[in-house]
Amino acid sequence: FDDAAGRAIGMVGDTVGMRLRDRCAWRWSFAVTDPETTALLAGLGPIVEVGAGTGWWAHRITLAGGDVVAYDAFPPPDNEYHKGAPTWHEVARMDAAEAAAMHPDRALFVCWPPYGEPMAADAVEAYHRAGGRMVALIGEGSGGCTGDDRLFDLLGEERWSSDDNDEPAAEALFREVEQRPLLTWMGMHDALTIYERSNSSARPGRVAPNPGRAVIAGAEGDAT
Repeated sequence: FDDAAGRAIGMVGDTVGMRLRDRCAWRWSFAVTDPETTALLAGLGPIVEVGAGTGWWAHRITLAGGDVVAYDAFPPPDNEYHKGAPTWHEVARMDAAEAAAMHPDRALFVCWPPYGEPMAADAVEAYHRAGGRMVALIGEGSGGCTGDDRLFDLLGEERWSSDDNDEPAAEALFREVEQRPLLTWMGMHDALTIYERSNSSARPGRVAPNPGRAVIAGAEGDAT
């Protein structure tokens, strides 16, 4: 379930494509891996991944030469989203905030945090309190189907809202420094975004530009 497989899935129709997405999300991940993105993440240095699910991203980052420790409050087979799925990398059982706080010397990585739930925001806050300096997030951004408003407030993202008076509920602790579009499923708008601590001068080690965004499962897009 990587670059070539993802492109092959793009040849099927929309309905079949979404069924395949559900199956692939269960077995591997909600986001599609590709060699360039996993190499970029590996280049950030040691990583702690929370909400790691099956450990697929940790597995691919490790194959790219990265150093990843992965955690999930409910690793498979107990995971609600990946019940009965295999694991691809060791995923230790631990609450996201606790795991993030335990590894402030590593970059914090979160992929598709549950929509409307505080898991990722709690992890980012705990990581910051412990002295953590870099966050890598794969998701749809503010107003999308990943995380909650507090998460994007903490990451310094402008909140998407139809209400002009909707002010951030939490102080920004990090700031965006790079974003890379991903190979996506039809109807999804996820990207990899790198954030650094607001008072930090550190920059990601290997963040490369991406020539475009591609969409799988029947939609058109530029090739990565």
